[in-house]
Amino acid sequence: MISYHSKPIDLMGTPIRRVLPTAKKRMVGPFLFLDHMGPVTYSEGSSTDVGPHPHIGLATLTYLLKGKVRHQDSLGSDQIIIPGDVNWMVAGSGVSHSERGVAGVTDFHGLQFWVALPDEEEDCDPQFLNFKEEQIPKIQDQEKSVEVILGQHQNQTSPVPFSSKATLLNVNLKSKKNFHFRSEDQEIAIYVVSGNGQLNGESITQHQVVIFEASREIQLTAHEDCHFVVMGGTAYPQQKHIFWNFVSSSKEKIKRAQENWNAGHFPMVPGETGKIESPIFRL
Repeated sequence: MISYHSKPIDLMGTPIRRVLPTAKKRMVGPFLFLDHMGPVTYSEGSSTDVGPHPHIGLATLTYLLKGKVRHQDSLGSDQIIIPGDVNWMVAGSGVSHSERGVAGVTDFHGLQFWVALPDEEEDCDPQFLNFKEEQIPKIQDQEKSVEVILGQHQNQTSPVPFSSKATLLNVNLKSKKNFHFRSEDQEIAIYVVSGNGQLNGESITQHQVVIFEASREIQLTAHEDCHFVVMGGTAYPQQKHIFWNFVSSSKEKIKRAQENWNAGHFPMVPGETGKIESPIFRL
């Protein structure tokens, strides 16, 4: 078991907690990245503002808790992301996108995940899908609410298409209540967005990450209302290479993608001007 607390940084006025990767763990199943963004209330006239940047070899999953973000990409997608929706962008062979605030919306809070594609799908065609809140299965009773964002849980299956075994659950657990999960053959991480409780008999607090190996029974008991995510899946046979916004089983593919981006040979976002420059390649 691995346990640590995520630490906040300021990214262009937005508080960000880089939950994954860390020196202790680079991937949990196919998940190799989680940013907890906010919460923040911007001053009038300012907002989150991420200009055009590229990806290969991964899928991004954006899930907002508050606010709105405008997603535009090189496929021509133009989507206002709102809380409760699941936004799934498969980069595959290469895509660029921008993420900008919406006028008049000052509150911002959300989670963004990167999911590494299986080696054989790294060069697939890019794709963007938006799933509305009502399309995401929800298991709800007087004790908890569980949204099945990716994979399966209690006979509920997410509509988000992904060929490897993976799980992503968004859980809101009421005070003094219990949540049970069996990891089976999946590596699993629990990340506490808010609240605190006990996880398998040990204290767990806000912004803490606990990572379990496969075949474990997991029980979280909330001391107060607790919001957390459960993420993980079957580990890939080999670790992925990560450089900036690029993910691949091949260092050469990453180097080539960086060269294409810097040379202006990457697919670009229609109507956008400028781009975020790639750092020097040092993988």
